[in-house]
Amino acid sequence: MMVFYPLSKGCVSMLTMNNYSNGLRSVFFLFSLIGVTACSSLHKQPTVKHPDHPLAGKIYKAEGVVRVSLTELLDTMSKSDVIYLGENHDNTYHHKIQLDVIKALVEKGVRPAIGFEFFSRHQTSHLINHQNAKGSDHGSHAKGEAGKLLRLQLGWESNRDQDWQRLYSILQYARENKLPVFGADLSAGMRKQISRVGYSGLSPVEKLLAPASDFKDENYREFMHKSFVRSHCGWGDDAYLARLYDAWLSRNEAMAQSIVATHEGVPGQPVVMILGGGHTQFNMAVYERVEHLQADIRQINIRLQEVVAESIEPDEYLQSLEINNQNYGLPYEYVWYTPSMPDRIDPCLEFNKQKEKLHKKE
Repeated sequence: MMVFYPLSKGCVSMLTMNNYSNGLRSVFFLFSLIGVTACSSLHKQPTVKHPDHPLAGKIYKAEGVVRVSLTELLDTMSKSDVIYLGENHDNTYHHKIQLDVIKALVEKGVRPAIGFEFFSRHQTSHLINHQNAKGSDHGSHAKGEAGKLLRLQLGWESNRDQDWQRLYSILQYARENKLPVFGADLSAGMRKQISRVGYSGLSPVEKLLAPASDFKDENYREFMHKSFVRSHCGWGDDAYLARLYDAWLSRNEAMAQSIVATHEGVPGQPVVMILGGGHTQFNMAVYERVEHLQADIRQINIRLQEVVAESIEPDEYLQSLEINNQNYGLPYEYVWYTPSMPDRIDPCLEFNKQKEKLHKKE
């Protein structure tokens, strides 16, 4: 099953519809309320799930379902040009692993550049200015003030402290060790705009800010449309799904361009890309676009995978995808199993209740 994140970063797509009938507008109002509630309540409970799961902490190479050590994986990473660390955005373990991996690479003499899905390409200058700000080595107070300023510049002041700290801990380490950093995604406003009007509906200036994609694969498009429907509680008309897919393609194109440009700017060193696991699943999306832009680039696709209580064998998480006789292979190249965060709120339960009330009134 596709891992899509409509209730963390992706929940913005629920807030973009304003050209529909009153009935559908009410439906999207419900999406908005539920989306905001879910996004702010992903893990109110402090305890994690399945810390003693038999797979937790283990790493497997997907092909052949072969267990590998961290040392082996780090050796493979150090020989790669692009390292994807696909996460669940709200999983504390995943962000800790990402930081630990970066530290381990530095200890091996590798100087990776670090890319973030959570920041846009246009915010990269803020990240770089934070890296180079004067006074960065003059004690914790100066560093704390620099962090507050960066948070404000990036528009993260209204986000929860724990969400900010997950990412800022990586930025702090990059700053202390003078590692290049960059934002890779489209801006939030651009993502919303494409979801609202489609790529063809963008103004000429907007098209300068959001890359067009020449990716064509009808089976993959069908797969993603079904994923969007699941993430929208079973709802989605064809026109809306087409616009969401436009946004998906442009986002992947933007991230791929950012990765390739950075890789060319740090010859001999890898790019570590921190992003949601859906953006590299089945070596598609960002992974495929990077390969399209630079065919000889060496990529390694690692998924930080939350375990499920009833699934204790590694191959249960490694089902290949086939659509209309086209086989997309295994979901990832390596899987690093981790404990899960507490149960997320299911927004569809509340949405379906409210939708029933709406239909009764009509």
